[in-house]
Amino acid sequence: MKIDKKALKNLVIWVVVALVIQNGIFVFFEKKYQKNELKVTAVKIEDKEKNRPTPKIKVSNDAEDLKFSYNGKFMTYMESGDLKLCNVENGDTKDIKSEENAKVVFYKWVGNETSFILVEKKKDQFIFYSYDAKKDEKRELLDFNMNKFQIDAKSSEDKIEDIVCSDTNIMYIKVCRGNNLSDIYMSNVMNQLSLVKSNLSCKGNIAVPPNGTSLVYKSRDNIKILNNDDDKIIKVQNPKNINIIGIDKEDNLYLAERNGDNVVKILYGSLKQNSITFSTLDMPKPCDIKEIVFNINGNIFLNDKSQNKLINLKTKEEIPYKGVLVGEYNKGMITLDNGELKIIEFKDAQA
Repeated sequence: MKIDKKALKNLVIWVVVALVIQNGIFVFFEKKYQKNELKVTAVKIEDKEKNRPTPKIKVSNDAEDLKFSYNGKFMTYMESGDLKLCNVENGDTKDIKSEENAKVVFYKWVGNETSFILVEKKKDQFIFYSYDAKKDEKRELLDFNMNKFQIDAKSSEDKIEDIVCSDTNIMYIKVCRGNNLSDIYMSNVMNQLSLVKSNLSCKGNIAVPPNGTSLVYKSRDNIKILNNDDDKIIKVQNPKNINIIGIDKEDNLYLAERNGDNVVKILYGSLKQNSITFSTLDMPKPCDIKEIVFNINGNIFLNDKSQNKLINLKTKEEIPYKGVLVGEYNKGMITLDNGELKIIEFKDAQA
């Protein structure tokens, strides 16, 4: 059979382009800090474990919005309008340069990689990038037609409120508009960005299963699952008083039930069920939803600030800490104590 060399050449070129774009797009993956220098120390719950490296890391007084990678090896923070990236294992810190006439408006470590999504605003556009902390590479997100990932900023009040991703290369972006309504965009497996919900009264967190594609969100007084046709309503008592916490790697959905402004109960159930049967976890005491600590492994805690301890709501185990809880990663938590950043690994932590 005679091979058309021109057609073969074109095929090879497009395969290479597709691989480059896919590589560049989804390699994915509060607080004002005390006015002193930070040092990093690793603490283990079990003596048998080896301590993480303990370099001294200096962070300026203006450091804020500290966030950590999935494995806790990298942290990002804002300083005087600039985004900083620090390697927690060796203390190296560098600036992540914004594009000309642009500023960083959102960033989030996503998934179980050492990469994060970065959004910059330039004039009236939100522009999306991925940043690989290991390789020190910043890449603009593109679709298979080489179109840039951009969303219009319709007013100065518009902001990127959240981004969630799944391991199936699905990404959802929640844009809060100045009219207290939100738009939700989706990037599908072909890296095509589209508006899937507009002028939505979308309250609180959004979530997507790590291995799934359907967004879970709250609209008005209902928890819903985004479908192609009519969105499915998740049946739960007192939906008006329910907030979304997140979804773990086993596709369990976690919800917070409020009495007024305080969380009084946690509900969780499997999204794999056609009709979800929820189990409940009672709170040791009512708390603000910001005091609920959750990760993808299904660990859910009450951060009891007054007692300086985390309470595992499933096992009732109490984990004391010193200072202020400033973050968490896949195996533990990160605290700030008298200017020293401590990385604490939970007993029986899973990757």
